[in-house]
Amino acid sequence: EIPARRVAAGTGAWTKNPIPACSGVGGGYENQGCDEPQFAPPPGCDETCWGYQPCDACATTEIPAIIDLVRLPSTLPPGKYVVGWRWDAEQTAQVWSGCGDVEVVAAP
Repeated sequence: EIPARRVAAGTGAWTKNPIPACSGVGGGYENQGCDEPQFAPPPGCDETCWGYQPCDACATTEIPAIIDLVRLPSTLPPGKYVVGWRWDAEQTAQVWSGCGDVEVVAAP
């Protein structure tokens, strides 16, 4: 488990992806600029725990899945909701968004 680095901002909380891309401008796209990580990988990651994925020509393809937990207010009533998130790319001007259906049920 890798502790999250969170930053509070006026628009909410931001969490930094702890797994670095390649240091090159393209983040390792087509194995370009993938000689070293963008920043030091977190403890517990080895030499294959960073880079661009997928990359058939790279040794750095074992990038772990990133999982985050959401804490709900105890006052939130059971029901069907939609959760949304936004992913801002560090090395490009891309912004990705996603959403999913969730159902909150009462605690047993």
